[in-house]
Amino acid sequence: MCVVGALREEVFCLDLPHGYRLDMSDPDIFLLVREDGEIAGRFSALGADPGEIERAAWEDFLERSGEVRRGRRPCHGERGREDGSG
Repeated sequence: MCVVGALREEVFCLDLPHGYRLDMSDPDIFLLVREDGEIAGRFSALGADPGEIERAAWEDFLERSGEVRRGRRPCHGERGREDGSG
């Protein structure tokens, strides 16, 4: 997705997951929006960094894909043990 925006008056391209988009209708705030219409992130139009927007989108996407696979949201710091038993 390539857009022209208030990010230093530049054209920039974002590698967003399928179904994610950047709503730039407000001149002050960019909204990262999921396919279902829910807001995944908010960014200042003047200080937003394309890399931060991409990172937020992919983190949200991966977190939500994990929820779908497990049917629940993981707890903070939850992960399996290195020996594969957890």
